[in-house]
Amino acid sequence: MRLITRSLVLLIIGGLWSELVFGAAPDGQEDICTNPAVFFCENWENRPLGPVWNFVGVGGYKNNGWAVSDSITPDIVNTERVDGTKAIRMVTGANKASGGWIDAAFPNGAAFRTVYWRWYVKYSPNYVWSPEATKHNETVSFDRIAGASGADLGVFNFTSNMGFRTPNVVVAATQKDFVAGNPAAAYFPPNRNGGFSQFDVSRWYCVEARITMNTGALSTDGYIQGWIDGVQYYEYPNVNIVSLHGDNPTHSGFFLASYWNCIPGGPDGTDCSRSPHPEIYRYMDNLVGSTQRIGCLGSSPSPSPAVQTPSGPSSVIVQ
Repeated sequence: MRLITRSLVLLIIGGLWSELVFGAAPDGQEDICTNPAVFFCENWENRPLGPVWNFVGVGGYKNNGWAVSDSITPDIVNTERVDGTKAIRMVTGANKASGGWIDAAFPNGAAFRTVYWRWYVKYSPNYVWSPEATKHNETVSFDRIAGASGADLGVFNFTSNMGFRTPNVVVAATQKDFVAGNPAAAYFPPNRNGGFSQFDVSRWYCVEARITMNTGALSTDGYIQGWIDGVQYYEYPNVNIVSLHGDNPTHSGFFLASYWNCIPGGPDGTDCSRSPHPEIYRYMDNLVGSTQRIGCLGSSPSPSPAVQTPSGPSSVIVQ
């Protein structure tokens, strides 16, 4: 049975507390998707089983549809799920660096300075973490000077590095700190509530990230927060996330990657002969994007700032 997610708004009416419950969402999406603060939803329930390629570009409720890099993987399966009948399976082939990616622009060309997004993730029993970097998901943000043809200024969420399972929030490789030769400054590890040691295999995690871009190229008013299973483990106020690509960067889409960094030295960039691994899977379900805290299924998250007004249109590159 699908869990019923209720987003609660407390109202004072005649001196009494009352609950406003958001109604059922179309396409079998979570009830919270009807919340006006939510701008993106995907739980795969109205998607056919098999390769994502089969429904490339097909939209849905608060969803413009996905672009995809491979005709076979990733795929939709019914062998794993959180609260419905399906989940997406991100595949990394044996001794390979990637099994394809998908991305989606926000509906109506919207872009936001602050994005909260929540999803569920589960790693297959045989999952092996890369000795270099195990990618996860990314908020897409393009160079506002060059537009969609410019560098991707995205922020990877819950990426693990150097063989460890500890997830970090990582500014993408095109960002200032990598360019300046100081990559460590682009990593934001768990720093609250005793830290978070590692993801384990064969269990679902509820993960949520909040990324606020800085307003000016040199300003330090960016903000990074992160929660795992409802517990906040990341708190980084007053940070500069982007400094080389103009003022007022925004988020314009979500990117799901299966990329698994190999130790350099193989015959080509996708060969992992120096860091062999079996075919491995990362399952994901119940993706929600919002301008306010979302929380896990069945929870009522702590309050967050008011809803933002979308900025001008943006797009996601399809390669």
